[in-house]
Amino acid sequence: MYVFDPYDLDALLALGVSFTNQIAFATALKYLREWIVSHPEYSSLAQQTKQSMHLHQECKQVVELFENATKINPDDPDLHSVLGVLFNITSEYDLAELHFKKALQQRPNDPTLWNKLGATQANGQKCHLAVSAYSKALQLKPNYVRALSNLGISFANQKMHREACQSYLASLRLNPHAESIWDYLTMSLLYLGREDLMLLTQQRDVSQFEKHFDF
Repeated sequence: MYVFDPYDLDALLALGVSFTNQIAFATALKYLREWIVSHPEYSSLAQQTKQSMHLHQECKQVVELFENATKINPDDPDLHSVLGVLFNITSEYDLAELHFKKALQQRPNDPTLWNKLGATQANGQKCHLAVSAYSKALQLKPNYVRALSNLGISFANQKMHREACQSYLASLRLNPHAESIWDYLTMSLLYLGREDLMLLTQQRDVSQFEKHFDF
C-alpha cells in the first residue's frame, strides 16, 4: 500500500495541481506552499511569509512565492506550470498563457502542458489558438480524452459544429460514459440541424455515428 510522503516533491506538486482542477483552491494552495517549503532550492523563500487564513491573500502569497522562485531558477518548468495554473484561478489568462509557454520551452513534448495552454487560451477567448494547442497535445498523445473534449468545445465556440461533433465522438469512443460530452454533442447536432442524429445520442452508442462523421 502506498503511504503518502509529505516531503515527496512530485506528490506535493501533483496534489496541488489536482486540487486546483477540482476547484478545491484552499487545499491546492496548502500543497503548493508545502512544495516550496520542502524544496531544497526554494525552501528559504517560505520563511518570508506565513500561511494566511484568507483565501485571496493566501493565493496572492503563494503566487509571490513561485514568482520569487523563478528568480532563483527561471528555467524550472514546474514553477511556470504552477504559475500558469494559479493565474488561471485569478482569471489572469495572459499571464497564465505566458507561463505555460515558458514551461513548454523546457518540456515541448508534454501533452498535458499543451492541453493546459489550450484551456488557458480558451478561457481567454482565444479559441482559434486553443485549437492549435489541443491539436499539438493530440499529436503527442492521440488518445488524450480531455484534449479531445476540449478541442470539441473550442470548435463549437467558433461555430464549427461539424468539427466539434467529430472531436466529441472521438472522445466518447474512448470514454462513452462522459455524460457532459454527450450533452455537448447533442447541442452541436442541434446547431447543425440534425435532429435525426440527436435521437441517436439517447442510445449512447458511438458506432451509430460512424457513417455520418469521421472520427
